[in-house]
Amino acid sequence: MKLKKIIALLLALVMLFALTACSSDDDDECQCNCGCKEMVAAYKAMLEQQNSSSSSDWSQLTGGNTSTDSSSNTNTNTNTNTNTNTNTNTSTNTSTSNDALSSDPSQWTKAQIVTAYKTAAANSHASSTSQQVMTLRELVVNDGDGSLSTMVNMVTPILKRVLANNSTDVEGITGGYSNLTVSDVYAAKAYKSGTNTVIQMVMYEQTDGAHGDTYSGTVGHAISVVGDISNVTSQFTGMGVTVDLPDENVSMTYKNPILKVVINSSGKIVNGTWSYYVEVNLKNFSVSNVSVNKAYAIVDFVVTLNGGFSE
Repeated sequence: MKLKKIIALLLALVMLFALTACSSDDDDECQCNCGCKEMVAAYKAMLEQQNSSSSSDWSQLTGGNTSTDSSSNTNTNTNTNTNTNTNTNTSTNTSTSNDALSSDPSQWTKAQIVTAYKTAAANSHASSTSQQVMTLRELVVNDGDGSLSTMVNMVTPILKRVLANNSTDVEGITGGYSNLTVSDVYAAKAYKSGTNTVIQMVMYEQTDGAHGDTYSGTVGHAISVVGDISNVTSQFTGMGVTVDLPDENVSMTYKNPILKVVINSSGKIVNGTWSYYVEVNLKNFSVSNVSVNKAYAIVDFVVTLNGGFSE
């Protein structure tokens, strides 16, 4: 399931609130202009789409890429990326470091750790199947004030269930790792565990707007992010629902991005965990005639390989 579905879920919440706010004893007699019937159909269609999501739907979000993005580590992307992602990986190590690696990984520099990870990810991509899980941690609309707060409490379990039902297997090693650089990494360490090598890295946080790129930025390189969400609103429009969500009113911040992997003596990742939580902020938008000042969600995102990180 693509992370951009989080935005769709928030918009679905607004739909449900609209239906509650204008409900009557006979739906056919509803005279409001909120587009009730259209929103019901759109919400049902979206849930059906969510529940039928498969690993093929995720294939365009995961795995490395051949992006030529050259954004620097500023913790905030400007969303002016023009790179074309072909969703392909090669096993060729593109590192510019020619330093020989010490037999003791604890002596590696940050640059050498990044090089070792990129090489192992490329070596492992074609033969790996990872598992992706998302968990809705928090959902707040209009600061939880008024009757909408009650609606949020009622709908949140539904949204949590939708996310849980879309946990799925994904092909390959996650992220645009071929473009991972030292400047993406806040801290890194490597060490021996028996005959294996353990690598752990913490990336700098990343903030994107409506037109981010899945494999760009500090977190995009290491784990992957939401990317461009413009097609979310267009999907609702195709269902007969008008969504007014200005690009400048969308913000997604990826926090606590961490990866931990175990690499065997053959240079392949045998298990690992990639994780972060994303804060989704929408403000001053509307779905049909229903206006929302703020919508805020926290979603935990975890990708594991072979059961997750374990030494």
